[in-house]
This record gives sequence, structure tokens and C-alpha cells, in this order.
Amino acid sequence: MHDRHKIKQLVQQLEPEMIDQARSGSRVHLSKLFQSLAEAYIARAEPAKSLHSPLELNRDPLTQLPNRELFAYHVEQAILRAQRHQTAFALVFIDIDHFKGINDNHGHEVGDAVLSTLANRIKSAIRSVDILARLSGDEFCLLVEELDGQKSIEKVIKAIRCALDPNIKINELSLQVTISIGVSVYPLNGTNFKQLLKFADLAMYDAKQKGRNQASVYSEDINSKINLLRQNQQRLNLALQLHTLQTSFDVETELVSDRICGIRQTVFLNDKATLNFDKILDIAKRSNSLAALNQEMFYLAADYAQQWLAKLVEPPRIIIPILKPLLLTQHGIDFIRDEINKRSLSGNLFEFEVSEKDLLTSPDASKYLTRLHMLGCKISLINFGIGPSALTWLSSGNIHKIKVDKTLTANIENNQQARILMQAIIDIAHQFSIRVVAIDIETDQQAQLLYSLKCDGVRGKYSGSQLTAEHVSSLLKTRQNSETKLSEGNSSSLIEAFMSNRNHTG
Repeated sequence: MHDRHKIKQLVQQLEPEMIDQARSGSRVHLSKLFQSLAEAYIARAEPAKSLHSPLELNRDPLTQLPNRELFAYHVEQAILRAQRHQTAFALVFIDIDHFKGINDNHGHEVGDAVLSTLANRIKSAIRSVDILARLSGDEFCLLVEELDGQKSIEKVIKAIRCALDPNIKINELSLQVTISIGVSVYPLNGTNFKQLLKFADLAMYDAKQKGRNQASVYSEDINSKINLLRQNQQRLNLALQLHTLQTSFDVETELVSDRICGIRQTVFLNDKATLNFDKILDIAKRSNSLAALNQEMFYLAADYAQQWLAKLVEPPRIIIPILKPLLLTQHGIDFIRDEINKRSLSGNLFEFEVSEKDLLTSPDASKYLTRLHMLGCKISLINFGIGPSALTWLSSGNIHKIKVDKTLTANIENNQQARILMQAIIDIAHQFSIRVVAIDIETDQQAQLLYSLKCDGVRGKYSGSQLTAEHVSSLLKTRQNSETKLSEGNSSSLIEAFMSNRNHTG
């Protein structure tokens, strides 16, 4: 019975043509039946074939470039060729600078258009045998074989940069897009895809440390620098979490009266090796923690404002550098407003120093400065005169002071052109009722010359720099007592007292 059932199943598999042949007495070729059965069995045993080839499945849908998986395959094949022919090749890791800002400010559609345009421009700049891949997000990688030494790498980098020089235009937008590049070389920096990609990524990271829009080729020195940077980033993040940053103060004094008109607060870290404010700024910038750092600085400033308000009749204004990530967001302005209101403080107790560069590169800066101004806070332009200056900011009504960099004041005693330029800046600022402060002033001679030019104030070693909070508190109390006695005695004008004191101590 079992055999008869099997025969019946086989007969059911016969095609109609074969059944007709059997009924007419003709010979039936069962080989066709067995071939058909075998094909059906194989089809059931194997998974269904994809409609797409493996190459199509391993491509980035936006740019149609190979993805990480396909790129890894190409690199492993390049390794085999390099081993066979005793040659070298390079991985060129490419990362778009400030791409998050493009997405945040203009939307993901614009971001996608930038990615597509950049991919097409790089493809047009490289050889047909070179392979460009999109690894993820704004990260691309290029496989360059048949290297002829360092010059070959430099040639590739130059070609890519030239292709990206023109602004990327999307609808009405014109965006200047720059890239940071890191390079690793087989077999010098690694013998497999994972190692080569890791070291190209580290070299790219080093390029960003140099200020972005740079290129680096991996070396052991880069690895040491990056390890140190990451350790410092961990130190800073821990200090922000535990509120263990330490404060330092620079004093601003009025030249007419010698009164303290502001105390500039900065921070430093001294848990192991000392990290000064400039280093902390650099670390925070590269770890995307500038906003958190700026918030912590304002918390500290508000604490000191409360302390000095309780002890002094006229506490000085606390000057805080305001950084772009905090200044140019509604969240940042709301944070400042809420903190002032929560502590029942006056906005007039705070002065925010803003970089001219941040204002010139931020189309919405005027809106946020106006909101700070409406809170009663004072706003000053820092490092005025060392780069492109937009004089229209002086007429905005939001600027209280401009602060002139030491590049203009360092040789003011011996350089007539520097004095003429300084006099012009002071005259223009005063036309708009804006005060002028010269920073990094060290000597009495510099201060007296600036006084003769009608500069309003100075900051630097001359007036007191890098002071502790305790020193500042003592200084403020002493100054307050001295000013009270001077006012009661009224024996001479404040100007005369100032000049007399300077001549005596000088």
C-alpha cells in the first residue's frame, strides 16, 4: 500500500502532456519528472532569492554610496591585494564640521541635501577606482589604493577640499561646509579593517582638535594627545556634575575715579594638573559641553552676587563670558531669566561678554541680545578690533561696553598709529554712549596714556587679575571704606586723588 501511495504521488506530479503520452501507449521519459521534482525540492529547501543584489542591499539609500558593511568588504579585498603585491593603501575618514548645527537650524531636509551634494562633489574629485562610502550620519570614508607615498595622500585631500570650496546652495540658502579629515595607512597603522578605521577616526578627531577644517595622518603622538584630551573631558564633566569648578576674578576699574566697575569671573580646575579657563573652554567646545559650562558659571556668579549684595552698599557688576550655545537659544535666555527671578536679583548686577565673531556668524543674535537687555543685563563686546567688526552693533542700543584687545594696546606708548586707532574707537563708541575698556593692561604708563585718550576703564594686572573670591571680597570692602572716607572728607576731586595715588605708587 505504501508503494502504491508513492506511485500515485509521482503520477500526480506528471505534466498533462506526459499523461497523454502514457494513455496513447507512447514511451514516457521520466527524467523530466525527476528534474522537475528536484527543482521543486531545492526551491523549498533554500530561502527565497532577494529581488535585489547584495550590492544594492549594502548601499546607503540617500547617497547610493556603499554602507559600512560593503565598505568593510572592499577594504578586506584591498588588504589581500596589498599583501599579494606588497603595496600600501589609505583610508581617508571624512567628517562634516558642525553638521548638527545645519540640521538644527535648517531642518533635516536641508541636512540630507547637504549630505547628497557633498557625496557627489567628493565622487567627482576622486579617481574611478577609489571607493567612497557613507559610514553613518555625517561620516564618510574613502579607500585610496595604489599609493605613491605621502604626496598621493596630500593630492587626494587637496582635490576633495577644492571640490568643497564653493558654498552649497539649497533653495535660497548658501552654506559654507567644511570637513575634518583623518588618514590611516595600511600596513603602517593596521592590518585589518577595524584597526585602520579606528586610527583614521582618531586622526580625524585630532584634526578637529586643531580647529576643524583640517587634516591629520595618524601617528602614535596623536593617540597620546587624544587620550589626554579624553581624560580631561572626563575631569571637566565630573567637575560640572559635582560643582567643583574653582573661580578666579579679574578687576575692571574706571580710569576717572579708580572705582571698581566690574569683576570678571572665570573658572579653572585644579584637582590634578591645573586646567586654566582657556583650556577648559577648548575641552568643553570639543565635547559639546559649552552650554553646561556656561550655566555652571552663571550659577556661581549668581551665588557671589547674592553674597556681595548682602555685604556691600554698592556691589560691583559681575562680568561673565556668554558662549554661543547658551546665548543663541531661547532655552539659554530663559535659564538666565529664571535664575535671576528665583534669587530675586536684579539683571543689572550682571554683564555678559559676547564675542564679535559669535554675533557676526549668528543671524538671530540681535533677537537674543535684545531679550538679555530687557532683563536689565548689560552686554559688552569682547576683543573689539581684532577681527571683522560690524559697526551696526554699536547703534543697536543693546551694547553697554566694548573691550579692546591687547593687540591694539600692547604698543600704544610707542606706536602712534595704535594711539590714533584707539582714539578713533573711543570717539566712535562715545558717540553712541558706549563705554570703552582696554584689557590686558599691565603698567601705569599704559593706564595714564589711555586716560589721556578718554578711555573709560582698564582690566589686567594693573587693576588686579586672577584673584580669589576671598581676595576680591576683601578688596571690595576696603575700597568701599576708602570711597566713603574720601566722599566725607571731600578734600580733593576723585580725579586728583586718582592721579596723586598713581604718581605716589608709581
